[in-house]
Amino acid sequence: MDKLTEVRNRGIAEARNGLSRLRDAATARLSDERGSALAAVLVLVVLLTMVGVAMVNSTFTEISVAYNAGDTASAQYAAEAGLSRAIYELSQNAGWTGTTAAIGTGQYVVTVTSSGLIRSITSTGTQGGGRRVLKAAVKTLSQSAVSTVLANTTATVGSPSAGLTVSNDYPSSAASAVHANNKLSAPTAVTINTAGASVVGGLTANGVITGVGCPTWAWTCNASAGVRAMPEIDVDSAATTSLKYRAQHTNDPVDGKPLYFKGGDTSRCNSGSPWIFTSTQQCWDYYVNSKSGTLGSGITNPVFFVEFTAATESTTYATGGGGGGGSITTNLPIVIRGRCAGGYNGAGSGGANQCGSGGQNTLTIGRPAGVVSGDLLVAAISVRSANPSTPSGWTLVWCGNSGSSSGGSTCPVSSTVSLAVYWKVAGASEPSTYSGWTTTQKAAGVITAYYNVNTSTPIDVQNGTGYTSSVTSLSTPSITTAVANTMLVASFGAADGTDPAFGTSVASMPAGMTDEWDKNGSVSSGSASGAAHGAMFDAIQDSIGATGQKTVTMSSSAVGVAHLLALKPATATVATSSGGSAPTFRAASSAATTVSCGSPCISLTISAPAGVVNGDVMIANIVASGTTSTIQAPAGWTLIRRTTSDMTLITVSYLEQAVYYRVAAGEPANYAWTSTGTGGSMAGGISAYSGVDTTTPVDVENVEWVAAVPNYANTSLPAPSVVTTVANDLLVASFAATLNGSPPPALTGPAGWNSRYSATYNIEAQSSDLVQATAGLTAAIRAIAPSTRGQGFGHLLALKPAGGTTVTCGGSTYTETLCIRATPAGSYSSSVPTAVTGAIVSFRRVSGTSVSGDIVFQNTASASANYAHTYQGSDPALLAAGKISMISSGASAGRTSTSITGIVYTFAGSDNPDGNSNLQGIGNPGFDLQHGANGITLTLSGLLLSNGSISLQDTGGTGTATIQYNRTVVENLPAAFTTSTAGSFMIPLSWSSGD
Repeated sequence: MDKLTEVRNRGIAEARNGLSRLRDAATARLSDERGSALAAVLVLVVLLTMVGVAMVNSTFTEISVAYNAGDTASAQYAAEAGLSRAIYELSQNAGWTGTTAAIGTGQYVVTVTSSGLIRSITSTGTQGGGRRVLKAAVKTLSQSAVSTVLANTTATVGSPSAGLTVSNDYPSSAASAVHANNKLSAPTAVTINTAGASVVGGLTANGVITGVGCPTWAWTCNASAGVRAMPEIDVDSAATTSLKYRAQHTNDPVDGKPLYFKGGDTSRCNSGSPWIFTSTQQCWDYYVNSKSGTLGSGITNPVFFVEFTAATESTTYATGGGGGGGSITTNLPIVIRGRCAGGYNGAGSGGANQCGSGGQNTLTIGRPAGVVSGDLLVAAISVRSANPSTPSGWTLVWCGNSGSSSGGSTCPVSSTVSLAVYWKVAGASEPSTYSGWTTTQKAAGVITAYYNVNTSTPIDVQNGTGYTSSVTSLSTPSITTAVANTMLVASFGAADGTDPAFGTSVASMPAGMTDEWDKNGSVSSGSASGAAHGAMFDAIQDSIGATGQKTVTMSSSAVGVAHLLALKPATATVATSSGGSAPTFRAASSAATTVSCGSPCISLTISAPAGVVNGDVMIANIVASGTTSTIQAPAGWTLIRRTTSDMTLITVSYLEQAVYYRVAAGEPANYAWTSTGTGGSMAGGISAYSGVDTTTPVDVENVEWVAAVPNYANTSLPAPSVVTTVANDLLVASFAATLNGSPPPALTGPAGWNSRYSATYNIEAQSSDLVQATAGLTAAIRAIAPSTRGQGFGHLLALKPAGGTTVTCGGSTYTETLCIRATPAGSYSSSVPTAVTGAIVSFRRVSGTSVSGDIVFQNTASASANYAHTYQGSDPALLAAGKISMISSGASAGRTSTSITGIVYTFAGSDNPDGNSNLQGIGNPGFDLQHGANGITLTLSGLLLSNGSISLQDTGGTGTATIQYNRTVVENLPAAFTTSTAGSFMIPLSWSSGD
C-alpha cells in the first residue's frame, strides 16, 4: 500500500494543479453565463470532479466512493493525471494530439480530437486490473487578441469629460487577468485620463502605461508574457478567401450585382441605367437607398467592399431627381458630314461634278465639304457597259450588275449597268477630288461623308441585288443589323434608253430616308441611251434587327441594281450626372416675313411667349434665305449654333439657321431679328421653358443639313441624335426648310413629340420638344413634310434641369473616404444605414505596402434612427485601409443608440507585415472616437485594433461610449488572427467520467 499511496499522492498533486485551473476558469465562466446550459454542464463537471478528488479539495461534498479496490482508485488518479497533462500541453500547443505515459506502476493514455476551436480530450488510466476513463471538452482561444484595444503605436483613452468606458467582458478582474497575456511588437504608450474613462478589465501595452497606477489593473504592468505582433488579414489578394474577391463574387440576391463598389466599374456602379455612377460614394448611397438602410439581409457572410478610384476622389457629389450619375458607355450617333456627286457632262448641266464646276471626260467626284480625319466616306458608283475599278485607298464593299440578281466582291463587265459600293477612312490630308472609278463616260456616282463611325470595322452587314429586266422600281434586300444605332445607306444604279429619275414624289422615296443626291451621267453627244444613273439615300435605324427592303420608284422603266449596308457606330464612355425635375414648357410664339428694313436688310419681329417669367430659358429658331447673309440677334441672346447651306454644291441656294438661348429677366413685348441678305425671307419662333439650369442651360447639341437635291426629292428632315449627360434633359428640336413652290401644308414635328410652332412663308421654321428621362443616346427623329421640300436643317439640343443637390458628408468634404450617413444624401431619402449585417471595407492598394481608404461616421447626433451593425462569420465588422473616425456632438435628432458588434480593424495607411505576417506599427492615426452627442449610447463590442494610433475620448454631453471586449467575437477570429505560437487559453465546455 505504501507504493500505491505514493502513486496516489503524486496523482492527487498533479490533478490538483490541472483541475483547479479548470475549476477556476469554469467558475469564472459560470459567473458570466448565469442560467445557461453551459453553466449546468460545468456544475456537473465540478460535482463529478469532487467524486474523483474528494481528498484533494476539502470543500467538495463528501461522496461515498469505494476505495477498497486499490487498482480502481489508482486508475482514477492516473486518468486525472493524464487529463491534467492534456490541459497543460494544449495551452502550449493547440495542435497537441495526445500521448501515453507511465505513472508509478500504472499508466495513462491521452487522445485529443479537434473540431474547429473545440478539443475533445479522453484520458484512460489503468493500474493492475483497474481502469478509469475521464473525458473533457475545451475551447482553445489564441493569446493574440484578448485585450479590448490594441494599438500598434499609441493609444489615448479618456478625456476631461466622463462618459467613456473601456471594459473586458470577463466576469471579474481575476478572470480578466487570466486572459491578459498579450502585448504588441511595436512599443506602445497608453495614456489614460481617469476623469473621462472608466477602465474595467484592462488594456495591454508594450510600452509605458500612464494615467493609472498598476495596482488598479487586472494584471501587473509589463507582464512577462511574450511579445506578439498584430496579425495581418487578407484584404485584397487574388485568393478566393480575400475580402475583395469575396465581395466581387457575391451578388446581392435582389439586384443580382456584386457587393463591390467602385465608381465607373461595370460590375455594379456603371453596369447600366440606373447604375451609371463615376462617384463611388454616390454608388454606395444609391445602394443603401435601394435597401432602405438595411444591408446584408439574406446574404451569407456579406462583405461590402468599397474601393475609391483615386486619392483625389471626393465624397462630395451632385445629385438631383434623376436615376443617378456616373458614366455610361454608349454608341455615338452617326451624323452626315457632307456629300458630293459627279458624272460626265459633255452635253449639258446634268452630269457635272456637283462639288465643283465644268465637265469631265471621266467620272470625278469632289471631296464632301468639311471632311476631317477619321470621317468615313461611302461611295456608290454606277457605270454603264464597263467594269468599275477600285481606286487606291478605297475598299470595295459589294459590286453587282443588272445581268445577275446576285453580286459580290468582284465587278464583272456588264453590257447594261453595274453598281459598286466602296468605303474609305479619311486621312489627315484628303485630295480635293476622287477619280479612278472608270475610264468610260457612262458613269455617275455619289460620295457621302459620315462621322462617329467605327472605323476599324465600319460595315455591320450589307447585301445587294440586280434587276435583269426593266422595272419601274428598285428594292434592296432586307438585311439584319447586329448592333443598335446603325446608319443604313441604300445605293441604286439604273440605265436604259431614257433618263430615269429617282424620287420625284413622296411615294417614290425610300420610306423614312434622306436623298443625299441622285445623279445622271450621259455621253458626250447627249444621247439618253448612254446614260448611267446613281443615287444614295440614308437613315438611322435605332434598334437591332431586320431593316426591311428600301425601295425607290423611277420615272421610267429601266434595268438596275440596288444595295443596302449598315454602318456600325463608334462607342465612347461619357460622364453623366443626375438632374432635378425635367424642365417644363411655358409658351411659344412664331412669325414669318419678307419685310425690308433697308438695303440690304430683312426684319423679323417675334412676340415674347405669353406668361414668360424671370428665370425662364427661351430657345429661338431663326431661319433666313436670299443672298449670302448673316442673321443678327437682339441684345441679350446667346448664339448656340449658326449653320449655312453647303454652297460648294452647284445649284444650291443660300439658307441659314441660327439657334439662340436667353434667360428671361424683365422681358420686352417682342424681339426684332434682322438679316443682311436681300431678295429673301425670314421665319422663326421662340419657345420658353421653366425649370432649366440658367447657368449652363444647354447640355449638348448638334445639327444636320439636308441637301437640296436637283429634283426636290426629300420629304422629311432628320435631326442628329445626341448623347445627353444629365437625366431629365428636355430635348428641343428646331427644323428649317425651303419650300417647293407656293406654301404647302406646314412641317409636322417628329412622331410622339410635342409640336410648339410652325412658321411658314417661302421658308419655314418648326420646333418640337420631349423629355429624355435617362442620360444617353437619343432616338433618331425626323420632321415630316406633307410634300417634297428642298434643302433644310435639323437641329437638336438638350436643356439641363435646374439645380440638383450638392451632397456632402454632414457639411464636410473628404477624399477617398466612405461616409456612413446619419442624414439622407440629397434625393436618396433612405440612404442612411440603420441595420448592417456583415463587413464594410474601405480599401485601395496604392502600391506595395501603401494602402488608402478611410471610413467616417457622419455626426450621429443628426440621425433620427438607431444604427446596429453586427459581424458575420469570422469577418470584421469594419475595416479601413486608413483610419476610422466617429466624431459626434450636439443634441440628438432622434437616435439613441449606435452599436457595432465585431472586430474594428484599421491599417493606418500601411500594410507592412514582417516575415511572420505580423503588422509593424506606424505613427499614422488609425481610429479616432470623439463622442459628445447628447442622449446617444455608443457601443463598440468586440475588438478594436489598429496598426496606427488610437484615440478614445468622450468630449462632453449626456451620451456614453463603451468599448467592450467581446469573447464571442474573438472566439470567431479570422485564421490570420487565431494562428498562435505563444499558446492558447482553455475555456472548459464539458466533463464526464466512467469505466
